[in-house]
Amino acid sequence: MRMDESVTRSLLMGLAGEGLEEVLSSFAPRSFEAGDTIVAVGEVGDELFLITAGKVRVWSGEGPAVSERTLSILGPGDHFGEAAALGGGRRTATVTAVSYVETLVLSGPQYRRLLKQYPQLLENVSRSLTRRLTQMNAASRSPDKSKRKVHSLAIIVDHPAGWSLAQSMLGTLRKNDQVIQPILVTDTPPPVSAREMDPDMLEVNESDLAITIAGRSRGDCFAVAIAHGPVASAAATKQCDRVIVAMDAQKGLASFGGEIIRGIPAHRRPIAAMLYPADINSRPKMDDDSVHMVRCKITDVPGGQMHQAHIAAESIVRLRRSLNGVRVGLALGGGGARGIAHVGVLEVLQRENIVFDSIAGTSAGSIVAAAISSGYAADEVGQFFRDEMIPPKFFAKSGALRRAWLVHSFRGSRFETKLRRYMKTLDFAQVDLPLSITTLDLISGNQMIRRSGDVVNAVLQSINHPVFGRPILAEGQMLVDGGVLMNVPASVLRAEGCDYVISVDVGSTLSTDYARDKNGNPRRPSYISTLLRTMDISRRHSSALHSEESDLIITPETQAFKIEDFHAVDPLIDAGREVGERMKADVKRLIDNLRTDLLGQNTNA
Repeated sequence: MRMDESVTRSLLMGLAGEGLEEVLSSFAPRSFEAGDTIVAVGEVGDELFLITAGKVRVWSGEGPAVSERTLSILGPGDHFGEAAALGGGRRTATVTAVSYVETLVLSGPQYRRLLKQYPQLLENVSRSLTRRLTQMNAASRSPDKSKRKVHSLAIIVDHPAGWSLAQSMLGTLRKNDQVIQPILVTDTPPPVSAREMDPDMLEVNESDLAITIAGRSRGDCFAVAIAHGPVASAAATKQCDRVIVAMDAQKGLASFGGEIIRGIPAHRRPIAAMLYPADINSRPKMDDDSVHMVRCKITDVPGGQMHQAHIAAESIVRLRRSLNGVRVGLALGGGGARGIAHVGVLEVLQRENIVFDSIAGTSAGSIVAAAISSGYAADEVGQFFRDEMIPPKFFAKSGALRRAWLVHSFRGSRFETKLRRYMKTLDFAQVDLPLSITTLDLISGNQMIRRSGDVVNAVLQSINHPVFGRPILAEGQMLVDGGVLMNVPASVLRAEGCDYVISVDVGSTLSTDYARDKNGNPRRPSYISTLLRTMDISRRHSSALHSEESDLIITPETQAFKIEDFHAVDPLIDAGREVGERMKADVKRLIDNLRTDLLGQNTNA
């Protein structure tokens, strides 16, 4: 038997001639498919395994999807099971095949016999165990919190646009300096050739997929298998460590792709890439909590050829991050008209191609958050404020008249009409990315987090300022402005699992010329002015409390503007742009620190 050099250098190092032949003849070959459990924690074992091809994951925990913890990834030349083979007893960890795996297996009696005859074996085992423990201890002390490594990926095409999605994923993986080997496996000819999809693409049949993945997912390289058709998809799903299913969001899980997703164990973290049209009027709901979904928007279909569809770039970024379990959240705070400054900040961040995986909004921030998650660009949101929120010239003349206009708008239900012109009857399950909106229930005194139902209704509850509007009655609750208790909803995003949270706080800066006459002397403010100032101070302290959950806070200079200053749309957008330009490098640096390749190594992409 011709042994890989990495194998002979590990467990069998120092053995030669007849000794090596005798030891090798005591092993029996055994292979495993990707996903197979080779040994399970707690079971009685009496065998040692020497890996000759492929990779395995050693992990501990109560079960595949409960408190699992990866201890190490082992490849050719590594061995496991020596403790049980030496003294019997129960396995202390579970070992599963990451890819197709070939091993040589040595029984306990044979192992114990050979140790007596060849002491070099015991020395080799001790050396490799010491090295493994040192690596595990170093990893446990390391500040690097990168997610579990990925060694092979299957992209199952269950929607014609899935071909385009697969090509986009290959491109974005390479942009992150990832070394990949694309593999095509299909039951029927694809709409494009393997070479057209990728110059390095290998085309194999399903029977050769396992050995191809095992041979190609070595070192810094991992395999990406693109599969189409029931037989090919089943093979790719079985052989690959991670699986993305590109499926029709309209059909949802009641499809072939849905069957695949539901059949994959939770610990392998399958991802449903839900492909849907950009048209806001024809979006399906994508809200099954039993499956990890990434919403992937189809922005264009050239010549009606769905396999050439354009997938939104931000959707591909979110899909890429999901493979690492990485999420970046954006929290938009409240502040009345000052919330318009969010638009300027987002114009800069969108121009820099900065993508967020979740978004949360409070009060005025909820308007912007809802619009962005619905698919509107920041400049389109700015135009909404110009077209819909600037008061008539008569009301724009003074602060008192602008406040009167707000009372008129709130109590006349005019804001709902304005918002529905843009967001229609859109549901939370139909937006581009996970959206959270906060409001306050006066009956229970609790902050309420809206993540389901009609988006516009949630925005109306969140912006319902208690000075200008009456409480909204819904489902036994009495709802007002969410900024009363939580003006910057960073903690909402942190609680839902975002690794980093970037917040835009438009309400924590206060003007120092409050209640002054033209000569700068103090004057007695009106009753409403006093209430609004009191709420501004409350918002400021609320912002400070909840911004502790933020990794980065962007604070536009809005202190010169009052809550009712909706006539100042462009100056407020300019204030947002100014701080956005100043902070964009910090935002990009923060997100770059989260980027890792699929083998868990940091990149500078």
